[in-house]
Amino acid sequence: KNAELTSDGATSVLVDKENNVWFTDLRGVDKITFHPFTNFTKKSGLLEDEVTAVLEYEPGNYIFGHNSGYTVYKNGKFIPFFFTGVEGTKTIVSRLLDLTVDDKGEIWGAAGYYGLVKIDPDGSHTRVVSTMFSVTSVLYDKKYGLLVSSDSGLFVYKNSKIEKMDPSLKEGNFRKIFRFENEIFLAGINGIFKLSNGKLVNLIPNESVFNANVFSLLRDDNG
Repeated sequence: KNAELTSDGATSVLVDKENNVWFTDLRGVDKITFHPFTNFTKKSGLLEDEVTAVLEYEPGNYIFGHNSGYTVYKNGKFIPFFFTGVEGTKTIVSRLLDLTVDDKGEIWGAAGYYGLVKIDPDGSHTRVVSTMFSVTSVLYDKKYGLLVSSDSGLFVYKNSKIEKMDPSLKEGNFRKIFRFENEIFLAGINGIFKLSNGKLVNLIPNESVFNANVFSLLRDDNG
């Protein structure tokens, strides 16, 4: 009873398929529920229910991307922040698609047509690069620096400037940058590309238009 059960004894015990434990006794039924998941929504403090990206920027602290901004989870608390327009108004054309942290601890985000943003853990952000194309993914790499993919190609951001990685490449609509160990790949509407010595090589150049339209990559245990 001290543990809020109906009595101090039990007549039978059952463990169901979901690992819930049921106790029956002379005063009723007690159920100890096994919860493998914890759910967080706007009611919990998120900016929006729809979450488009997540980054653990330091142990136990996270940033979640949304359609119109981001939520910082720091020291056990959710703090929501909106992206702002030119005149300080809220904007919805700014889905935060991807997040990365560099070797200095600076946080970078790919925010679609809102551009490349730098986010401070205190919640403020800087719109570093605003372009006419959509920024789709970001990845920091020690060799290349901050890689920025878009629907117009792969770029690198260095010394406050953004430059195209491989100007000779005609196909350039990329969705996501992936790193498997020390190798970097990109998935896009024209195939799977590998970044090698500053050049992008299409690994499936002969596939049909439908098969070459790639959304995500996963390397299994066999490589």
